[in-house]
Amino acid sequence: MIDKIDGANTLLIHIGMPKTGTTSLQNFLYLNNGILEEYGWCYPVLMDGEMEYWKQWELEGSGNGYDLYDYLIISNVKSEWDKRMDISLRYLKDKNVILSAESIYEFEGDKFIAAVKERYAKVKVIVYLRRQDRAIESLYNQRIKNGTEHRTFEEFIGSDGIPPNFLDYLFKLNSISKIIGKSNLIVRIYEKQQLVDNDTVMDFLSVLGIPLDRNNWERSSMKNISLGGNYLEINRLINSIRGMESHMSEDEGIDWKVKSDFRDICAGLSNLYNKDQKECGFFTMDERERFLRKFVEDNEQVAREYLHREEGILFYDDRMDYPLYEINQSSGIEADMIRIFTEMIYAQARRIQIWLKRCPEM
Repeated sequence: MIDKIDGANTLLIHIGMPKTGTTSLQNFLYLNNGILEEYGWCYPVLMDGEMEYWKQWELEGSGNGYDLYDYLIISNVKSEWDKRMDISLRYLKDKNVILSAESIYEFEGDKFIAAVKERYAKVKVIVYLRRQDRAIESLYNQRIKNGTEHRTFEEFIGSDGIPPNFLDYLFKLNSISKIIGKSNLIVRIYEKQQLVDNDTVMDFLSVLGIPLDRNNWERSSMKNISLGGNYLEINRLINSIRGMESHMSEDEGIDWKVKSDFRDICAGLSNLYNKDQKECGFFTMDERERFLRKFVEDNEQVAREYLHREEGILFYDDRMDYPLYEINQSSGIEADMIRIFTEMIYAQARRIQIWLKRCPEM
């Protein structure tokens, strides 16, 4: 059963969670805002004046609600928060408004939602939940790809690098429902068998009450490139070198493009030579079952309280036998060689950067 949104002038905040098709959904909403408005919804850009190219990239990568979240929670710039909140309120005079940013889920989302609620009463929140083992495996893979993680998976899941209560769904939902009420919190499950048409976008549209049979929806051509096999391990080892940058002065910093080149090359080669990509994981079957036992009781309570499922089943997918990523473990000397050649590339990039500063006409 789908909880559809009734009524007008609703502010709907989509908070992810991460790795549940968020970027595809945000791209879709941005590209199809004109059609959404035909049904009384809008996905506004929270800024006045002409939008620069980098802003469009940010909208597609982080969502239209990221600035609003950032200025309140991260940057703490009250004037900018007020300005963007005022723009949201303007749209809410005659439309339903969608704001999306999965960062809200990760850190102090309850503080953000409470602040929005103080400015506007009619707030709803929608969240997509993914089975905990698959959520943490996907997050780890993504962080390696983004260059922010260099630890092994075992080190990662035992670290403080995972956002607080990231997998404690009952805690997360209870914190939000205390602010807006359970009736205003829409919980959806990120599983193909539980999504409308096996798709996050179609599922989201069904929540909005928008017909799914239109044939003029525009879809982004962007694809979420994944890392697999040895390229995942190589990227992890490359990431370990980046910690050395903290010892460098600002003038010796490396162009972000050089950093992203490593990721793009690994991802491109992974997709080229690992064509028979299948769903893999980092847990063995025994580790996966043991990991999930920690969440059984809370997941049952979430199913009963937020999805009204008397049987207490939150996730229908019971598969445990995901194959491990096929990685040829490197020896110590091979790992060190990767690190050495990576640092050599960084050193060369620094020299080129310094040279360009000295010869700006070039």
